[in-house]
Amino acid sequence: MNTSWLLENADIPIRYILDKEKRDIEELFLNDEVSSWISRIAERSEADNIGDIHGSHDYRMENILGKCWILGLSKQSDRFAEHITFILKYIERQIQSAPVNESGFGRLYHYRDCQKVLCSFLPLLGFCDEHAVKYITNKRINILYEFTRQMRYDIYIDGSILKSVKKDWQPYIINPDLYADGNISLPDMHDLLLFAGMYPYQPIGWREYTKILIFKYK
Repeated sequence: MNTSWLLENADIPIRYILDKEKRDIEELFLNDEVSSWISRIAERSEADNIGDIHGSHDYRMENILGKCWILGLSKQSDRFAEHITFILKYIERQIQSAPVNESGFGRLYHYRDCQKVLCSFLPLLGFCDEHAVKYITNKRINILYEFTRQMRYDIYIDGSILKSVKKDWQPYIINPDLYADGNISLPDMHDLLLFAGMYPYQPIGWREYTKILIFKYK
């Protein structure tokens, strides 16, 4: 199966992704699946509802953004970009203000981790020049650098000392010291997505630096 066959027989998103230079991104909106997913983010945007960010459900924001990227949507569509504005404003407000309730770890972790989760797909969607996205990217690079330079491999603790941890999970409990302030020191899937999206737009030195950080703990 080659590109020519797909361009003739595949559905609109695949044809657009394979031949972006000759196609209008607005044709994506003729596809029912694209319309279904963008309607979800449109509803969130109109209601200014940033909730339900992280999780496996299809109504979670990270999955809505991910699906939009897979289907070919990007900043090139003014209609789509308009719906992303409220997310960028939300992240910008967060990085400009102190976390609420520093003493409550659950809320602190949710507050800081959701910045990264929301940012992870934005560069892949074409939003790589926004201040909030650059800020979170640099923040994650610096956090990961400070950890990897320590050459630490004691990332787990004995989960059996924690009463609420299931037996099967006990060997895989990350040391709480590595995320005590809400910023996890290890690279995760959201870091990989974020760096992959930013990678083409960064200088060679930054790219090499990122690869060293990530592959050290792959």
